[in-house]
Amino acid sequence: MAVLVDTDDNAFVACLQLDRTALSALPWTDSDNAQPTLALSCAAAAPGVGYRIGWLLTIWARQYAALCGYTRVACTVSLRHHRDCAGERLVGHLVDECGWNRHRSAGPPGGPVVLLTADACRADSLDAFVITEIPVLPAVSAEEREPAS
Repeated sequence: MAVLVDTDDNAFVACLQLDRTALSALPWTDSDNAQPTLALSCAAAAPGVGYRIGWLLTIWARQYAALCGYTRVACTVSLRHHRDCAGERLVGHLVDECGWNRHRSAGPPGGPVVLLTADACRADSLDAFVITEIPVLPAVSAEEREPAS
């Protein structure tokens, strides 16, 4: 899970969930799973965020995938039906504005979905902002927390 926070006012901006496991069975195929892929299973942004948050989340996910040895990031956009204009607009935004590629469409029993991928891509300038491990701080004893009198 990654969380983005605006450091000016410590406000929540967005979060995303990346899964290191294989892509779920449907609609992904065995050939889709042959390439080391990091799955983006959930993304959310705060209402009214004024900058290109989808693009920023994509850049972050691609960087993280590259640092972890994956070759791409993948996600699905569920459509309510085959003529879902809102879902297709989201897919268009992700492809045109955020750098995703339309891999293919599929129609599993749960309804139509569009499968998207983005190549893992490392930018040295982002290394300070993307970490692959959660730093563990040493435990502090009660004596160390209380100021000396």
